[in-house]
Amino acid sequence: YNRFWKWAEEDPFLKGRLMNDIYLNNISDYDQWENCPPKKKIEKVDSFSGDFDVNGCTIYGLYSIYGYGLVKENAGKIYDLSIRKSYIRGDSSVGGICQDNFSFISDCVFGGKLASTNKDITNYDKMAGICTTNYGEIEKCGFEGSMEITSGWRLKGFRAGICTFNHYSGNIRQCYNLSFLKPQDGGDLCYAIANRWEENCVARKDSAWMISCESQVTLIEGEEILYFSA
Repeated sequence: YNRFWKWAEEDPFLKGRLMNDIYLNNISDYDQWENCPPKKKIEKVDSFSGDFDVNGCTIYGLYSIYGYGLVKENAGKIYDLSIRKSYIRGDSSVGGICQDNFSFISDCVFGGKLASTNKDITNYDKMAGICTTNYGEIEKCGFEGSMEITSGWRLKGFRAGICTFNHYSGNIRQCYNLSFLKPQDGGDLCYAIANRWEENCVARKDSAWMISCESQVTLIEGEEILYFSA
């Protein structure tokens, strides 16, 4: 796994498939990684234009200090990925899979923690379960993780379950957000899925996430949440 992303920095058109679930770090102290980080962090990859098929497998113990889970800018294809018990922190832009998506992300779920270390209160922060800005296609993706508000975070920054800013050229379809946002953690710009134009999406009814007036989002509760989680 580490070799693949190290090679991808040199050859952005690389293709690969993950064949088994993988543990990148020991996750027994996963809740303490903010103060006691694990030994191994992900490779820094600025751009990816290849094909990464995770084959329905799960990645555990991913630790990133770069503000993204796999790559900063995705111009390739990433699909069939589940990230669990992982920790991603960054400055003013944090995305579970990438920061900017220019191509295709499908069937991906982020179930770890996202955190911002931005201390410049003059800038708006962006944090999302999949990517912060979408110019391409995102379909059948989900967010089941959490977002940590650190000192210096602005409550009026942009947060979203899937994508904070969906460009007019972007498409977001059949995605879901099962995370719980407390009212006091909400702020004014915390969208359940994205800021606009998502289609046939699902979010929790008992949460403080916002639904844009330009969105197609169905609110679910009770056993319906357990169904989607399964």
